[in-house]
Amino acid sequence: MAEGPEKQPTHFLNKDWETKFMIGSREKAPPKAFTLIELLVVIAIVLILVTLALPNFLNALTQSRVARAMAELRSLNTAVQSYFTDHKSIPLSADENGLPIIPYPPIGFGPEVFQTRLSSILTSPSAYIQAIPHDPFASDEAEPDDPRAFEGATYHYGTAEYALANDGFEGAFKFALFARLLGAAPESIHYYLASHGPDYDHDDDEVSTDIDAAAPYSPTNGTGSSGDLVYLGPSHGFAH
Repeated sequence: MAEGPEKQPTHFLNKDWETKFMIGSREKAPPKAFTLIELLVVIAIVLILVTLALPNFLNALTQSRVARAMAELRSLNTAVQSYFTDHKSIPLSADENGLPIIPYPPIGFGPEVFQTRLSSILTSPSAYIQAIPHDPFASDEAEPDDPRAFEGATYHYGTAEYALANDGFEGAFKFALFARLLGAAPESIHYYLASHGPDYDHDDDEVSTDIDAAAPYSPTNGTGSSGDLVYLGPSHGFAH
């Protein structure tokens, strides 16, 4: 009589089934996720690192812009001196759009001497400089539809000649006092070039009795301290 296939003991079948079930369960188990507390701890650490690094980043950015402004003011002074060599006179003051003020208007009718700019005559017809650069610290309060709100205004440029023509003896006195407060001999200063500085405020000397209005920028007072970056020409250099 033929014998049928040998039957395996039941306990072996049960063991094989349990093994497969356990392996399958481990393979299908979802990965462990972060808990809410762990996520909050990570976020807190990131915020602390950002808080520590941000001031250093902003200081480095400001220092970079100061270095750029000083380099551009030196370049502008070189352009003014080259113009003087060719024409035996310094460039005329210009309005905020770079248009030369020709002729100088009657007393009191032109822009204030501490609001004038460099003329585009430095770029055309003879290029003493490729383009009049924009002040990286120009006021950020320009109107939204004003292109200067995006590219910035050019550096300030004022002359002793224009101060006298526009404001008479009072203007000449203000210009001389401005130079003196910045540590220069007034008779040796024919013009100034200026950047607003890291406070984005033009600290001019509109009020002749306001000594702080002529305070130059100094990084020793803090990277973002007030004061203008002022170059006094032709040869005095930066005010300190």
